[in-house]
Amino acid sequence: MILSPVCGELIPGSTPLLSFINPVVLIYFITFYGAGAVITREVARRQGLGWAGIVLLGAAYGVLEEGLTVTSWFNPHWPGVIFMGTYGRSFDTSWVWAAQLTPYHAIISITTPIVVVERLFPSLATTPWLGQRGLRRMIWVLGISSAVSLAAFGFISFRQQGYSHPPPAWFVALAIAAGLVWLALRQHDFRRTEATSGRRPPRLWSLRAFALIATALVCFSAWSGPHLVPAPVAVAIIAITLATAAWKVSTWSRRPGWGTDHAYALASGTLLLFVFGAPIGQPHARPEAIAVAFVALVGLIILSRLKAPVSAQAEPADRLLGRV
Repeated sequence: MILSPVCGELIPGSTPLLSFINPVVLIYFITFYGAGAVITREVARRQGLGWAGIVLLGAAYGVLEEGLTVTSWFNPHWPGVIFMGTYGRSFDTSWVWAAQLTPYHAIISITTPIVVVERLFPSLATTPWLGQRGLRRMIWVLGISSAVSLAAFGFISFRQQGYSHPPPAWFVALAIAAGLVWLALRQHDFRRTEATSGRRPPRLWSLRAFALIATALVCFSAWSGPHLVPAPVAVAIIAITLATAAWKVSTWSRRPGWGTDHAYALASGTLLLFVFGAPIGQPHARPEAIAVAFVALVGLIILSRLKAPVSAQAEPADRLLGRV
């Protein structure tokens, strides 16, 4: 519950350290990000979903956060969207922002914390951690936090700037979130393809570099798109990058020898972009940002040195691209 907002807000610099440790802010993040990550993992482990299911549920969480609660998809005055202006905006929706933030939350805010925690506790990696009552309480926590977020950000905070409520396109986001959940829960209906290649998976540093480059390309397309290419091109680059990454990981994960070390290499590679880039993006809080980046880097290195038990092998990634 703590690691999810650490990955999603603190390490990338979206929330500086001194703001992050504010008790009110931290409690909000834990009840929002944290509850979302725990619920995602519980549903996935109870339903026997693979990592594709976790990523899809993480994407649904991304829509819940940015589209359905804080409504940054629709609010032209949202701090992260202001620089885009009308770029990629139609039907009251910033589509470039939505295309970038949805996979961001799916991978960084939800999937990566799950990979890290299950690496720390491999003997419990494949089992649910909550009972029925605990899961219901967690759902209530996320529901209340989401309602507070919608009231605060969707109806109150930006009234003076002229934004007072989500537009009808809010229901489009709701349909997208429901569709992602539906796709995720159907993962167990498909059989996995057994390894058919004798080739070994890529080296761990190759996987880290691949994840870092893919993450950088998605973020660069969204952040620099307004100055370089038309919005449809930026969205297309993001979509092609994600589709290519899904296909490659699906192929690699079916090779003999694929395990939790490889899954962790991918997860840590996605974080490296923000570990190195966050201090640059926080000129007014650079000492704190450097401290956070240093601790995060040391933590990633220590985790990379852990040896996963032979029995704790990661399951093959599903053919996400083909199924979607």
